[in-house]
Amino acid sequence: MKIQNKKEIVLSVEDVQNILFDHLTKQYKLDGNFDFNFVVARKSFPSQYPSDSNYRHEFDGVKIMVTHE
Repeated sequence: MKIQNKKEIVLSVEDVQNILFDHLTKQYKLDGNFDFNFVVARKSFPSQYPSDSNYRHEFDGVKIMVTHE
């Protein structure tokens, strides 16, 4: 018998922005105003019917702009 411990964490957009902000300021010594643009891509996936268009939207990255005052 295999017993697994599981934890589920749900992060809001603000949580993710705060995590990225903390990492970038500590690790890369960046400062200034941060603008986060989360990228969502529309990607196709195979269908059993070739004429169908099957798409799903997936997280595809984040573009971060740091401006200094």
